[in-house]
Amino acid sequence: MKQLVKASVILLVAQICAMAFKLVNTKFLAVFLEPFGLGIFNQIAFFYNWIRIVTTLGTRQGVTKYVSEYYANGKNEEIKSIIVTLFCLLFCVSLVVAVICFIFSGQISSLLLNTPEYGYLVSYLPFAIPLTVLTTFTLSLFDAFRIIKQIGTFMVIDAVLGVVALIPLIYFWKLEGAIVSIIILGAFQLSVVYIIYRYYVPVRVPLSFKSLSRFNLKSISKVINYGTVALGIDVVTYLVITILFRRLIITHLGIEGNGLYSPAYGLSIHAMYLIQATIYVYSFTKISEAVDLSVVRLEVNNLLRVGLLIMAPVLFTMIVYRKLIVSLLYTSAFMPVVHIMPIQFLGDFFKVISWSIALPIYARADFKAMFAFGIGINVIFYIIASFVIPVYGLSGAAISYLSMYVINFILAFLYMRHSIGFKLQKDTFTTMLLSFLLLVIGGLLDLEIWQTVLVYLILLGSWGMCTVEAWERKYILEKAGTFWQDYRKK
Repeated sequence: MKQLVKASVILLVAQICAMAFKLVNTKFLAVFLEPFGLGIFNQIAFFYNWIRIVTTLGTRQGVTKYVSEYYANGKNEEIKSIIVTLFCLLFCVSLVVAVICFIFSGQISSLLLNTPEYGYLVSYLPFAIPLTVLTTFTLSLFDAFRIIKQIGTFMVIDAVLGVVALIPLIYFWKLEGAIVSIIILGAFQLSVVYIIYRYYVPVRVPLSFKSLSRFNLKSISKVINYGTVALGIDVVTYLVITILFRRLIITHLGIEGNGLYSPAYGLSIHAMYLIQATIYVYSFTKISEAVDLSVVRLEVNNLLRVGLLIMAPVLFTMIVYRKLIVSLLYTSAFMPVVHIMPIQFLGDFFKVISWSIALPIYARADFKAMFAFGIGINVIFYIIASFVIPVYGLSGAAISYLSMYVINFILAFLYMRHSIGFKLQKDTFTTMLLSFLLLVIGGLLDLEIWQTVLVYLILLGSWGMCTVEAWERKYILEKAGTFWQDYRKK
């Protein structure tokens, strides 16, 4: 538990620093693009992320899982073969996908936005695809070796470079500049991860023609098998969320409606990244390496509890101060989305729970369950969205999001109870229940700002006293206070 808390604190501090810069990007996008332009940019950006996942062949989690296991067992030669083989394979695939995207940019624009008018913007993306694919592959090695401080370093540098790449381009060229910034940021990212790879990854292969002698497709068979299932899930997930779900919004609410939904969904992404970037690295590899199911059950309880201790205050803050956050990070034109945010963020609460409980399915390569959960939940999500968005508009988008993760939580809990005998520990259940009540109460608050501050502090303080143990409070405060000095020295 203490190792999990330590890793979480280190990455949480780094992620908070990174998020501050990413929120600056969000503000500039909202001001210069407005709802209509932001709706276009987000749809293209989501498609870009989908292409990145497809082009990496779903190998990121597979690399993290098997490289960490091989490293724990001292199989360094196998790791080197995986690095060389996947690097060459992914680079070639990325070039092919880039050419396809360039040729069919007009058709992609029609698919995403119901018009070929923005095909010229899509045609910029192929230049960034090889860069982001190789960056993603290298980051999977960082995860596998648990180089926590270097991962934190990349988070901060990546966010700073994102601001540097975006602001001058969006100022002069608006939407086109925002798309071009994706390419420039991709080049920056690849440069940074290469430097970290060269000096901090414990098992690495130099970039030279001699290294090609390690190319061996058999060495990546397990990674590819895992990646095939993960790829199928990711393709469906992003197909539903990026294309079909967003097209539902565009069809019924227009491109501007898609832009208006951006604050709710964008803040959800930022909040969830706190979990994925802090405790995923530690817990995924720990569960992957575990043989004893009692260790897995304990780790899931620890993961769930620490995840809620991180996320509940974040989500509570975003719910209580949603109007202030939208006015600061976006513009007054985005205010219509404020009323759906409590529903959206309550969906994130259940997402944290379901994601934590279901993590052993992915870490232990339970392929049938991975496929069933990954595909089934997204199909349910789209069906719900198809019915509620035409009736309730933006509220329907948030309702479908919440419904999906409530169902996901129930199914994940029942499956893990059956497969590994998982049960919620008393302290985990208490944290979960009190966190849920905290968020519901936060959504009901509608007070003057000074009254809100007082009630906010009382509620959050009471929640903290009931959920955070004394040693955890002391440890977190000590680490948060000394982290930056130690981090800079090392």
